[in-house]
Amino acid sequence: MIALCPGEQQRVAAVMEAAGYKTPVLSPGIRAPAGGSGHKSLTCPMCGNIILLSKYRFAVMTKSLFSFLLCLAVTCFSANARTAEIDTAQLFTSVAELRAEIEQIRVVMGEPLPPSREVRIHDAVPRHVFYQAQTLFRKSNQFAQQMAGVSRQPPRLAPEGDIGSADVLGVLDDTRVQIGLVKTALGIDAPVAEAKLDRRARPSDVLYDIIEAGRVINFISGRTVDWTTVYDRVLLAITYVGGALPEADRFPPLSPFEPGKFPQDIIGRLQQCMELSREPAAEHGVAVLRVESIRRTEVGPTVIEVLDMATIVLSDLAELTYEMGAEDVPTPDYPRPNRVFPSHVFQLVGVLVAQLEMLAGN
Repeated sequence: MIALCPGEQQRVAAVMEAAGYKTPVLSPGIRAPAGGSGHKSLTCPMCGNIILLSKYRFAVMTKSLFSFLLCLAVTCFSANARTAEIDTAQLFTSVAELRAEIEQIRVVMGEPLPPSREVRIHDAVPRHVFYQAQTLFRKSNQFAQQMAGVSRQPPRLAPEGDIGSADVLGVLDDTRVQIGLVKTALGIDAPVAEAKLDRRARPSDVLYDIIEAGRVINFISGRTVDWTTVYDRVLLAITYVGGALPEADRFPPLSPFEPGKFPQDIIGRLQQCMELSREPAAEHGVAVLRVESIRRTEVGPTVIEVLDMATIVLSDLAELTYEMGAEDVPTPDYPRPNRVFPSHVFQLVGVLVAQLEMLAGN
């Protein structure tokens, strides 16, 4: 019996569409015959996730679909057998090849390179890399929607347990499918050269390259986001940290509004949040990312780069507050501006700074 989780169903559908096949309707499970013992759950052979079959559906399978699923299962089991062999060097190679494909697209589109960013990333773990890979998938899928007319697809979900290199590679493979659809739409059929395996690569190197790949996609696709998205990301981080604080001190008041703030100012405050969370995180065995600016560039960071930084902070704080056993609390009702500008986000991050100062002092 074969069952695919929803995320893998979408991945298979995308691959089949790219190959020119009609996408089959894949059922989440096959009902046991009447009078049989039935199944309460099945395991997806692609990712190992448990699929709860609380709502059974019959699967009408043609011979060709059965053969396809059988071949798929064999491929998946072979991939699972290689899972233990996947390491950071292979992730680095996969991202290098992905960046080469994005470069092919940039050249064909005649777009310039985005302004350089002189930063270094330290202390990354697979969790950081996985969530940033999810972000890269979203950007790639949006690019594919724009250039190839594909449908919107969510990234595969994080596993229930620890995140490993195999989980990251799965998201990167999904991303390459999206970029492949863009290449096909632009008539690019030349393969990229196989990247050399670098055994010295660290998770921080992989994370840096994933972020850079996303920056190029943002630049050549003209993608942007609203400051409201960044504001909501910070508000969610405040909610998580509030659950780890005493009720009376849970949500400090907003500091006075300071107009004239820029993205670089918000980046600085988010880096301050990283530093403040480092000590309590170490006490609970949680790795906090460290981003070091080597030099200031003439062109400052964009709203998307602030969003990426806020996402990293949120990821670390979500992990930390989970390990601390924080309560689930409602989102605070701070006054919400009609139009959100960088100064509003800067003001809200000030609340997060105050919370983390209290958390570090406890």
